[in-house]
Amino acid sequence: MTIIFDGFKTARAREVKLEQDIIAANLLQPITIQAIVFTEDEGSMLYTRLKAEAAERVGIVYQATQFSLADPREVVLEAVRAANLDQAITGLIIQKPSRAVYEAVGKLPYSQWWLELVSAIAQNKDVDGLHPETLKAGNILPATCRAVLAILVEALGGSPENVQHQGKKISIIGRSDLLGKPLAQELLRQGANVELLGKKDLAERQVSGEYLLNSDVVISATGVANLITPDMVSEGVITIDVGEPQPDISRAVAMKASFFTPVPGGVGPMTVVSLLENGFRLTH
Repeated sequence: MTIIFDGFKTARAREVKLEQDIIAANLLQPITIQAIVFTEDEGSMLYTRLKAEAAERVGIVYQATQFSLADPREVVLEAVRAANLDQAITGLIIQKPSRAVYEAVGKLPYSQWWLELVSAIAQNKDVDGLHPETLKAGNILPATCRAVLAILVEALGGSPENVQHQGKKISIIGRSDLLGKPLAQELLRQGANVELLGKKDLAERQVSGEYLLNSDVVISATGVANLITPDMVSEGVITIDVGEPQPDISRAVAMKASFFTPVPGGVGPMTVVSLLENGFRLTH
């Protein structure tokens, strides 16, 4: 029987605990997260609204400053610097637009533009682990990484530190800086058996017929709709789908999986609450 993960239910339970933790901490100033969001990217605008609603439920201030992708980079950088210096702001996030949306409007190469923006975030306010050095410091993981880890713990049972003792092979599809790379690094740090694959690696396995048949856990975050199909995975596989807005993992995989996260309603709600948990971590 397949367990279909309910991200909304689990995230709400975590919100309740976070609200209690914030009250118990008796903080001297409110947790205030400043978001920089680009209006052309509908996904970013939606996530910003959802984060603001969740933040209000747990007692966190979540405020957004909107820009256009056509705005000069220096204008956005100035807003980042101002937030760094504002003592009332405890966390800062830049919502990353999709490459396709950016390239329809932006002028600089996508990767260069993004790196310049996130490198300007003060690490003591880097609530989503976006600065290249934040992950190395080991104190804040990107919210999506933290969400996937929490779901993986639920799928396997136990705690994050016990994942490596399960003897499971974990395959991560997608080498992004926001999920694939930091997630693989964290799981390896924990001693888990992990492989990180790009779309090209997966295509090569498709030719050989190897696919992901020796993987006990498949985590996919490529943005390619229905990339993972039932013939590619083994019976009883654990799947965690980080695709958006369409699923990376075909719904038909749920017939073979022991644990399946739907899109929407799986990783997304968990990412929202994980960001707010990060905001709390930065304050104490």
